This record gives sequence, C-alpha cells and structure tokens, in this order.
Amino acid sequence: MGAPQVTVGDDLPLAGSVRLISGATGEELLRIDGAESGARFGASLLARETDKGLLLTVGAPARGRTLESEAEHRSTYKAVGTVYRYRITPAN
Repeated sequence: MGAPQVTVGDDLPLAGSVRLISGATGEELLRIDGAESGARFGASLLARETDKGLLLTVGAPARGRTLESEAEHRSTYKAVGTVYRYRITPAN
C-alpha cells in the first residue's frame, strides 16, 4: 500500500511510505519510508512475484524537486522523480 502524503518522522512532510500487508492476517510485513521531504515516495507501485521472491517497484515522482521560479502568488517547481526497485525474499 502506497501512502505518498505521509510525513516520516518529525521532519519529512510528504516524504511518503510503502507498507506491505498480509492479505491473510492484515499484519504489516514490511514498511519502507521515503527519505526526502516532498518526494511522495509510494505514489506509484508495482509488485510482481518471481521465483526469487517479490519484486517491488516504487515511484517517487517529486524526488529532487527544486524551486525553478517564484512570482507573485505562484511558484514553479522542477522535479526529477525516481523509481526504486526492491527484491524481497522470504525469510525461511
């Protein structure tokens, strides 16, 4: 489950977070938090099972956001965005 608008800790607003939840028990199996304020980590997700475990792809579309220009009542931002890939293997 992606939560891109979550504040991480006390000082990372809109950093975002991803949680892997068991469909059988509802238990949280894994949580990965974004590391940059405003990055919106978890805005897009793709999970795929493979023979080596779960392949999780997470988008953070506003990572690297910088203020490009500022005018009266309007700010323009430029964002690089990042895609992260994780391989999660079962702990047997």
